[in-house]
Amino acid sequence: MYVIVTGKHPIHQNNDTMNSYLAKLKNPQWNFPVDFSEIAKDFFLRLVKIDPNDRYTTKEALQHPWITRTPCNIPLTYYETLSYNQAKKEIVNVSLERNSRYSLYYSLWEK
Repeated sequence: MYVIVTGKHPIHQNNDTMNSYLAKLKNPQWNFPVDFSEIAKDFFLRLVKIDPNDRYTTKEALQHPWITRTPCNIPLTYYETLSYNQAKKEIVNVSLERNSRYSLYYSLWEK
């Protein structure tokens, strides 16, 4: 994807040795040209995550707005979705807990 957009490899340089290239792969420093759009950066960075659990699946990648060219929300990875849903559950639980405390308080107050 990066090569298609820029015509260059994202980290490999002609003077790299095998060891220097492997070192770059272990800790990549991504440099984007100024004309590399934010949506393209987002897509690229989601494709090259080191941890496969954080990386886009093929299905998620094909739904990204950079591919579909439609304005929409950027799809979350499986683990981002789990985290999002867990956070929503915690918010609901806190809200329910607060409501039950207020209900108990008001029921005691009315007596």
